[in-house]
Amino acid sequence: MKSEKTPASDVLTPLTGSNLVGVNREPARPIGITLSNEERKELRKHKAREFDPSTYYYTKVAKNDSHTYDLFMRQSYNILFNSQLLDTEFRTQTEHLLERGELEEYITKKQMIKEYKRGELGKVLFHKKVKKITEWF
Repeated sequence: MKSEKTPASDVLTPLTGSNLVGVNREPARPIGITLSNEERKELRKHKAREFDPSTYYYTKVAKNDSHTYDLFMRQSYNILFNSQLLDTEFRTQTEHLLERGELEEYITKKQMIKEYKRGELGKVLFHKKVKKITEWF
């Protein structure tokens, strides 16, 4: 069974110095195996998720809300909706940085940052010792 929530790594791209965000990535598929129509439909259902800026997770849209679920099953709507949520969160991050001169406190309070890999992500994003670029290779 697929998880009800997925970490939203795309919202962290500005923190790593990147300005490229991909909100249209296709779900992982088995290589060399032809999927049936039902399996392809299941992959689309898995992708029908909404970005939650309060937690930094993508969460599945409730099937009991059939109108919203039907909208999110339309790929173009799903991409546009989540792109707008990400844009709003990027502006919030920017405002926080400009007002307070830091982002660590804001970002590390997010549920996904605390939970994913037992909080290791937050430690990696905001490590105190800055390495020289030559130490990465």
